[in-house]
Amino acid sequence: VGITGIIIGMGARRSIANYFAGLMMLGAKPFDKGDLIEFGPPQQVGFVTHVNLSYTGLLTLDNARIVVPNGVLWRNKIINHSSYDMRVLQIPLAAAYEVDLDWVKDIALDKLRNHPAILDDPAPRFKLLEVSADEERAQLLGWTASKSVNLYGELITELRQEFADAGLTVTIPAKDVSLTGEEYLWQKRHSTP
Repeated sequence: VGITGIIIGMGARRSIANYFAGLMMLGAKPFDKGDLIEFGPPQQVGFVTHVNLSYTGLLTLDNARIVVPNGVLWRNKIINHSSYDMRVLQIPLAAAYEVDLDWVKDIALDKLRNHPAILDDPAPRFKLLEVSADEERAQLLGWTASKSVNLYGELITELRQEFADAGLTVTIPAKDVSLTGEEYLWQKRHSTP
């Protein structure tokens, strides 16, 4: 019984941890089926497709199925992007010193103010975040009641075009999301081809 019990106990440890994490999540209700959540590290984003005592299913924005052990979710920070009627879109901008930042600000705010999915109250904002030796970094903020996951990408595409039409070189830094370690292996083992 000794060595066999230890092996079985070690194998069951994760399952038991996932089960108890599932119980805690069912009590705390950090999200519901259909909610858009983000958790990590490593950062992962997706719509909740199902929740049970052992794991939570997600559908990522690029239509991949992820099965996440509840223990992994419970150990990480969870951001629920669907929990309120209103959410903020944060768009990073970077421009070299030779670019007129006031002009960038005017174009960016005008684009948000005239976009049908962006709310008037609170009003869109433009914040200067950092001035470095090479560039100025800012953040554009717009609030929306839209649940569309495509809105962020649409706004970035439209802003890039507006800046290009004005002859301004403004970069919108991309977010890099990668999977590593236990979460990646779990996703690889449980994803459908």
